[in-house]
Amino acid sequence: FYVVLSVPGAYWSDNQNAIKPMTVQVSLVEQTPSGVVGGIYTAADGGVLVTQLAIGKDRRDTGWGYIERPSVAGTYRVLAQVQGLAEGQSEVQTVVAANQALKLTRYGGDKLIVGKGLYSYSSEL
Repeated sequence: FYVVLSVPGAYWSDNQNAIKPMTVQVSLVEQTPSGVVGGIYTAADGGVLVTQLAIGKDRRDTGWGYIERPSVAGTYRVLAQVQGLAEGQSEVQTVVAANQALKLTRYGGDKLIVGKGLYSYSSEL
């Protein structure tokens, strides 16, 4: 997700740019059940846990923030706040199934064994 500056009523409401850097506090709220997701990170593969993102000078958005992989099914929202200026929430985000994984097995159900740095005949999967 990313946070975009928007000024309701302005002709170009989504094309407003910051005249100086702005700090946006971000948090996960209204999690039902609690702990659906654990945090917001700087990268899709984890990165650094953050509670704020920045809108740079002459920019209109924060760039990407990444929600941790859900641990349970449920709902949550993302809250973004610029102190003394604005606050907004995302739509409700719904997690139907959490921590899903893909398991590949060899045709016939046996374990597939492949040497490191090699690949096997594609019909084995």
